[in-house]
Amino acid sequence: MANRLPELLSAWFGLHNTIDSVIGLYLLTQYDQGSFPFLEAEFVSVVQAVESYHRRQRPGGVTNDEKFERRKQRILAAVSGKDRKWLKGPLKYSNEKRLRERITELVNETDQAIGRFVEDRERFIESVVVTRNYFTHFDKEQEQERLQGLELLDAMNILLVMLEVLLLRDLGFGAEESLAKVRATKRYQSIRRMKVVGED
Repeated sequence: MANRLPELLSAWFGLHNTIDSVIGLYLLTQYDQGSFPFLEAEFVSVVQAVESYHRRQRPGGVTNDEKFERRKQRILAAVSGKDRKWLKGPLKYSNEKRLRERITELVNETDQAIGRFVEDRERFIESVVVTRNYFTHFDKEQEQERLQGLELLDAMNILLVMLEVLLLRDLGFGAEESLAKVRATKRYQSIRRMKVVGED
């Protein structure tokens, strides 16, 4: 490790310049426990860090920019007046990947690290998205589907393990080395295997 210190420091500062908000949110969960008096608030912040990480480190929309622009102009040309002005707002960000897509891509990338904890990947991702949306918008229809208690804690820790693996790789650690470092942490060892939400 000592031999790699200059290389790691250079990678760290480069990474910090690129995803400083992600690193800031991550470090808050590690070293400033008082920042999140409620587990729900910490969970939302972790999901925000994961979403921001993907946006910065995995750029690109649902379709390529040229195709999206043609589609947007075609839609706007089909309406007129106030409707066109109103439609411009929602269309502006309609090529952005949704949270579900972002988490799915990162979960797939880090399957070796988190796959053992998740029995049903699609249901896990759905539960994370529903829970984040519930705590953000407090939609009563999602109240029964959200994660609670230990399931919420486990889901948050799984997301943090995923983020740790990704950050270690970005710093230059190989896949196996990143996995070994994460597996040695108390967080990794404390996660239970998650059941499918709603399972008895």
